Amino acid sequence: MIRPVRSEDVPALRRMMAGSNGYAEGPPRDMIVRYAATWAPEGKTFVLEDEAGLAGFYELIGWGERDCELEAFFTADDRQGRGVGRVLFDHMAGQARAAGAKAVLICSNPGAAEFYRRMGARDAGVKPPSDAITWERPKLVLTL
Repeated sequence: MIRPVRSEDVPALRRMMAGSNGYAEGPPRDMIVRYAATWAPEGKTFVLEDEAGLAGFYELIGWGERDCELEAFFTADDRQGRGVGRVLFDHMAGQARAAGAKAVLICSNPGAAEFYRRMGARDAGVKPPSDAITWERPKLVLTL
């Protein structure tokens, strides 16, 4: 079941982020642990909950007059490869369309970029290092 995030979900979502295998070591691990420690939902945030608990979540924020940005997208490590990401991604695209967006900007973790490409996003450049993120990130756009 996909539903809007609840305040009581936040500690589990922070743990999901901080422990993500997409940020295995070094500067990426340090960055995600710091980010997760203070993360709070600000945009449209939805969770996928299954019989075992929270399986993943995403957060959309405003980007431009008619577009959105995917601020966060995580699936629980033990649910990867089971279709959770696809279900969440399809839901995210539907929410963006319903909000009137024509596109969704995705600044991806390098290891997740191929997933977004499989979901239909197209490469749109590279986001240079900034602040706590000391590596380049693929920039992709999903046209709705």
